[in-house]
Order: sequence, then structure tokens, then C-alpha cells
Amino acid sequence: MWSHHSKIRFNGKHPQTCQCIIWQYELACFDRYRARLAEIDWNACFKHDYIDVVTERWTDILIKVACEIIPNKVVTVKPWDKQSCKGYLRPLHRAEDMANHLAKHDNTAEAWNAYLVH
Repeated sequence: MWSHHSKIRFNGKHPQTCQCIIWQYELACFDRYRARLAEIDWNACFKHDYIDVVTERWTDILIKVACEIIPNKVVTVKPWDKQSCKGYLRPLHRAEDMANHLAKHDNTAEAWNAYLVH
């Protein structure tokens, strides 16, 4: 539908969601991971002449073993979700924004000093 406010007509589909693996490295047993990787016959990966195939085999093996050993979960990420941010950073960012807002509003030396401390 055309609008007198816009010269662009959008009839496209909404972006798709994607699946992401969230790894819980702090719960992993890396000794088990290393031991499991040591059991694998890595030479079998090199029996192909194309580097893309070799790389794909290595990646598949590493991901498969990681999924077995490292606790993880699969999450669905929607295009409209906010980017992930560490929980402790968000309040710090809000405090900095508030200090900036107050400095602009009050326009005093104390307010600007408080903002510069952040």
C-alpha cells in the first residue's frame, strides 16, 4: 500500500528466527573434553582432497563432542530481540545516560563532573 508519507513500498516477509547454542563453559569438564578429543582418529578427516570437506568434518566432530561434554542449550533468537548484554553492564549504562541527561538539563559544573566520573 502506498502512503503519501513514504515513497517506499514494503511487501517483504519478516526476518526469520535463528537457533543459537548457548554454552555453559563454567559447568564443563575440560579434562573429559580433552580425553574424548584424544580418542578421535583425526587422520580420517584428511582422507579428502578438498579443504572445505576437511574443515566441515573437523567442525562437525568438535561440535558433536562439545555437545556431549559441555552443558548447553539451544535458544531461538528473534530479529527484534535486544542484543545480549552482560547483566552488570546495563545498570552502569543507564547510570551514565542519566548522568548525561542531568548534566545537559542542569548545565552546572557539578552535574558535568558527575557525568565525567562515569
